[in-house]
Amino acid sequence: MQQDEVKDDGEERSRIESWTNVASHLRRFVKPGLGAKIARDVTRQDIAQLSNDILDGKYGKPSVSNARHMRRAVSGLYSCAGEAGRDYVSETCRPCFNLPKLAQGARAQAGAGRERDQDAMAWPPSRRFDVASQDPAGDQV
Repeated sequence: MQQDEVKDDGEERSRIESWTNVASHLRRFVKPGLGAKIARDVTRQDIAQLSNDILDGKYGKPSVSNARHMRRAVSGLYSCAGEAGRDYVSETCRPCFNLPKLAQGARAQAGAGRERDQDAMAWPPSRRFDVASQDPAGDQV
């Protein structure tokens, strides 16, 4: 992850510029959950279970973004490990491929129960889409 390469702008920087964040996600989520497993033996079910554990709060605050970051970090790890010349895992070893979608976050679920009328009441009449605006002549706009 820290390996330097020449970027499009001509500067030499880390291959993954946010490698400290990726390393943190691997350290906080993947190592406690899958630390004893060999990389070739990790399955989609293991990653899906780890995602569910993160969503359930087993590794800190329940968070959809943490589960998404964990999946991205693992996917990047396996992409890097399977590159030509490295061959730490076979190129068909893709435990993050075709995983089920993550559950909705708390914010999305909180707003799901509101009625349309409650949402409409929150907007002033001039901005509501269900109330047609009228000009002074009485015609609808």
